[in-house]
Amino acid sequence: MNRAEPGPDADNRLAYLWLALICVAAFWTFKAALGFEFIAIDDSGNITLNPHMGLPSSWNLPWMFTDVDYVRRYIPLGWLGFSAVFAVAGLSARGYHAANLILHVANTALLFSVLLIALRRWNPGRSGAWIVSSAAVGAGLWALHPFRAESIGWISGMLYGQAGFFALLSVLAYLRVAAHPAGTAARWAWLGATALGYLASLLTYPIAIGLVATYFIIDFADGRPLRIVREKWLLVLPAVLVAAITVAVRYHANSLWPAAPTLADFPVTDRVMQGFFIFAYYIWKTIAPEHLTPAPTQLYEFHPFAPIFVASAILVLGLTAALFSRPGWRRGPLLAWIAYLALLIPIAGYTEHPHYAYDRYSYLPGMVMAAALALGMARVAGPGLRTAVAVVIAGLAGTSAWAARQQLGIWRNSDTVFISIIEGTPNAIVRKQNFFQWAHASSNLGKYATAKAILAERLREYPDSALTDKIEQGADLPRGNPAFDQDQAPSRSDDAPEAAGNLRIALEAAKAERTTEADAHFRRSLMISSGYRDAQYNYAMFLGLHGRPRTALHLYFILASGKGHGGFKGESTLLSVIATAFWNDGQADNARSAVSRALECAGPGADAALVSSLRKKAQDYGAQTLPALRDSTIR
Repeated sequence: MNRAEPGPDADNRLAYLWLALICVAAFWTFKAALGFEFIAIDDSGNITLNPHMGLPSSWNLPWMFTDVDYVRRYIPLGWLGFSAVFAVAGLSARGYHAANLILHVANTALLFSVLLIALRRWNPGRSGAWIVSSAAVGAGLWALHPFRAESIGWISGMLYGQAGFFALLSVLAYLRVAAHPAGTAARWAWLGATALGYLASLLTYPIAIGLVATYFIIDFADGRPLRIVREKWLLVLPAVLVAAITVAVRYHANSLWPAAPTLADFPVTDRVMQGFFIFAYYIWKTIAPEHLTPAPTQLYEFHPFAPIFVASAILVLGLTAALFSRPGWRRGPLLAWIAYLALLIPIAGYTEHPHYAYDRYSYLPGMVMAAALALGMARVAGPGLRTAVAVVIAGLAGTSAWAARQQLGIWRNSDTVFISIIEGTPNAIVRKQNFFQWAHASSNLGKYATAKAILAERLREYPDSALTDKIEQGADLPRGNPAFDQDQAPSRSDDAPEAAGNLRIALEAAKAERTTEADAHFRRSLMISSGYRDAQYNYAMFLGLHGRPRTALHLYFILASGKGHGGFKGESTLLSVIATAFWNDGQADNARSAVSRALECAGPGADAALVSSLRKKAQDYGAQTLPALRDSTIR
């Protein structure tokens, strides 16, 4: 072997080094997301206030695999993914962000593997080290692109990471199919793995319906377009079924979702020109990702023959014609272009008006663009030109990572998201809507003064006497709160609507003996409103009944020390439960102290049956000399 050409072992070592580098870069770029919060856009409905969210079990699995109305999609594995994270992290936002970040790093590694196999397969005889580097550049630039910030920084965006994960596994499996003769068990095994991965992606979230074209494109790239057409039913059938379900659900209106626009509302011409815009938009925004916003409004109100739409149509049609007219480009660039279009068609918004070209929609199409970049880079020859390319790529990677980190910051919390939307769009209707949504989100968390200030800012920009009257009356928010009638409104209420919603779910779960779900929602309720007395009391009762008396006692002392509370309803009952929990835990002194305190709190007007029960417990526990009950029992 020529010493100037490294062998396979050297190429493999280089591949592992590149893999480690791009995975570390992907993690480092987006690691700040680990400290982000749940966002008021979809995260509440999908996770924190979803009454079906919890450990996967017989009580919620039927809903996951049958419901199509809750989010107007059939996403059983998407729900199952959230449920799996819930099993580990409960309702801690950090756990979901960690899962999202892990998926991103995993998808970076999988994309690198797919590109490396593809480049080696379709570039025989070229430098092994340069092929490895080209695959790494394609995967790395995809991983570090600012478009990724939305799907990583937003917890509900985990659906895209999970769907992408299964889609990449499917493509990776399909690349193995050609190595085995038709009809063999090994070939059918890899085809089965391809189909399972594809179906899993579609059932997570149907962003990969157009991926079915990629399997045919791989065959064309191999020069054998009809190689296994008769076997493709394994792949075409899932795409057809999920596409049919998606369309049917879209046209099934209910009280939660509006009906799809009619042809009178959204003519065919508008739909076609919107599609051209989408195809062009993700090209130029991938190349120049400036002014990205969580709610791009170019398609909110548009004229189909405005210059930007005509230019988009010319670009798409012209590029298609140019690629087709060059025989040398039909096997590479044209196939990549067809794969790109196929992946975007299902999310081009043909049944949506208004439609938003969200960053997350670039998730899979961006991988095709990464493949095209890697393919082009792999064909660069000559040390001088390769050095120049390497310098440019290094600059792009650094710039992209910096821009991605800046874009990620938008998703820190609901406030930063709504500020970005409002500042990022000139559309007055969208700005007004998001002022209201922001105020609703703040009010839901009990931040009534903040909500009032947000609506005041909305009025400053868009005066509205009717809205002024509603604000003064405390209307147009999740609840009419007296704080709106006061000059000195509290910065946060102790019974915020979202805290109350979590308490309601917690009580329902506790009644059904779903302790993990109950505990998570009790915690979430108190995290939102730490002084929410109903949540404190019910959580203390729950803890006492489930053998956690120390934490229950801590909550009791918080309740007992509340300002203006010389006692509270149910105090003796709670202490009785805590006493029993201590006794069952072998902490006799604490049990005696708790039952003694319960008798003291009962008073002369207490329920006779309760008093009798407390006296019996005191006798059973041997509470003759009763030490004082202290919060110091909490260790």
